[in-house]
Amino acid sequence: MADDQTLWEIERGFWLKGASHYRAHLHEACVFAFPEPTGLMRGTGFVEQIGEYSPWASVRFHEDVITRPSDAMAVLAYRAVGTRHDGDPHEAFCTTTYALALDTAPRLVQHQQTVIDPT
Repeated sequence: MADDQTLWEIERGFWLKGASHYRAHLHEACVFAFPEPTGLMRGTGFVEQIGEYSPWASVRFHEDVITRPSDAMAVLAYRAVGTRHDGDPHEAFCTTTYALALDTAPRLVQHQQTVIDPT
């Protein structure tokens, strides 16, 4: 089973790495809930949309919490503060759920972002 540090490293990779990271850690049934205009997406559609390029230049996690409701699941919750390559800032509360199995790497099954309005 993956330790907490490994899960946070995988999570950071979703922000900073491209589609190859998603393919390595994404469950095929994953569901994403992003603010508009992206909205709801399923795993493979999202990976195809982002391609190999990540729009994020940097990200920091704050107020991070991890819980394990069962041996088969881990839930991460945090405040993300990031900057896109174009310089635009982004801040959001996020939750991510991982399926944990003894015979495979952790797989992302759910990710949600609630944008924090800078005003």
